[in-house]
Amino acid sequence: MSHSQLMRISLLIFYIEGTCPCLEEKGSIVINFRIIFIATLLLITYYETKAYADYDSGRVAYDNHDYATAFKELAPLAKKGDARAQNILGQMYRHGNGVEADVVIGTTWIHKAATKGWAPAQYDLGVIFRNLAVTKSQYKKAVKWLTEASLQGHLQAQFALGKMYRDGFGVVNDDVKALVLFNKAAKKIKEVRAARKQLMKRMSQKDINRAKGMGLAVLKDNAKIKTFAESKTMSRNVKGECGEAGKSLHQLSGMMEKNA
Repeated sequence: MSHSQLMRISLLIFYIEGTCPCLEEKGSIVINFRIIFIATLLLITYYETKAYADYDSGRVAYDNHDYATAFKELAPLAKKGDARAQNILGQMYRHGNGVEADVVIGTTWIHKAATKGWAPAQYDLGVIFRNLAVTKSQYKKAVKWLTEASLQGHLQAQFALGKMYRDGFGVVNDDVKALVLFNKAAKKIKEVRAARKQLMKRMSQKDINRAKGMGLAVLKDNAKIKTFAESKTMSRNVKGECGEAGKSLHQLSGMMEKNA
């Protein structure tokens, strides 16, 4: 903001207030704190509005694959702590969009956004750990972040976590929790409705009714985490069929855990 803009704001305040902000009284300056408050509020509003404008421009550029513009708009916001910008910047680094690909740097940015409570970042981080998990601690992080996002109403997170409970992937199978999650996400995602229908075919009516009466608060119960080898959908790969790819997966998952 230029000095002339600051002057215009000050003059506007003086007009509204009908008084000068400073009065000399007995050799000291008495400051009108109400005016200072209003001026500060206006400045904050200005910078917040500018931040939203920069984010919107960066988001549109990112969606249109104009990664140079996206990076220019979003990187400064990410460095200032904007969780939305941090998450997109993280995706850009992970996939090499407009920058040199670096999954560790990318995951670190996404983690910053997730810890600020940004549900899309929590979902993204949960999926990253789910896909790379080898140890129990890594599966625990996958469940943690997908749960955080699910509790905020993130539909894709609810679907992803529901499938983990349904399939016993990374967690001990729990069809009731899976159905609770599917019931929430199915309201807006057609794919989830089909998955819910299939799940209910193997459940007792008693468990179906239990799930209907439960809210997402049930997710706060500690999940029983499984290891990579115990997850039945991945067990065939643990027997050596993944070879060097399996070794690389283990190393990469360790790097992700260290940086997130």
